[in-house]
Amino acid sequence: MCQLVGSANDDPNDRLVRDFYETLAAYEQLLTEKNGQTTSASRTRQKIANKGVYQSLSNGLAARLRQMDLRLLVEANLPEYTAEYLVTRYADRFPLDVVALARERLTSHRIALPKN
Repeated sequence: MCQLVGSANDDPNDRLVRDFYETLAAYEQLLTEKNGQTTSASRTRQKIANKGVYQSLSNGLAARLRQMDLRLLVEANLPEYTAEYLVTRYADRFPLDVVALARERLTSHRIALPKN
């Protein structure tokens, strides 16, 4: 079965997609503040363009690839803007192993899990 992927196939009305872009904006704002100049999460944006939001979140967490920096967002008291929080909030849309990993990362940082 062929599956369409890439940001062109992300539904802008999908709450997961909209929440992801809020998460990305928060992360890029923190990067900008940290670096003292406008900083884009270019690797994340490239991955989203190629794979789409859902696939990028699933593959990124499952493969433990570089993702939006959990620690940076937690230290800024913004855990609800982490990829892990997003995956946990929409747990019914992700594979069980990806959700388990996201929950593990959140609880290891003593972050309360979202109520679904």
